[in-house]
Amino acid sequence: MNTLYKKMCVVALLGLFGLVACTSESTEQVPVDEVPRAVMGAVEKTLPGITIEKASRQIKDKTMVYKLEGELASGEEYEIEITETGTVIEVELED
Repeated sequence: MNTLYKKMCVVALLGLFGLVACTSESTEQVPVDEVPRAVMGAVEKTLPGITIEKASRQIKDKTMVYKLEGELASGEEYEIEITETGTVIEVELED
């Protein structure tokens, strides 16, 4: 009986770890030239003239979201979050 109980505990723990791994929102760095056109188009409409320096993506609520960091010619640095279809979620002026 003790062996069966141990096996059940191991199976339950493996299932729990698998569930946690599937639901975690890990961020993946992306080369700027691989960011979808819809995302880059939305960035340009929102912050004309910005130079994107860094890009990452992650799945949030079953939606692929890109986080881009860049700088305007004026020196202002921004972070912008956009869905892969081009919907702007957030624009933040960095300090």
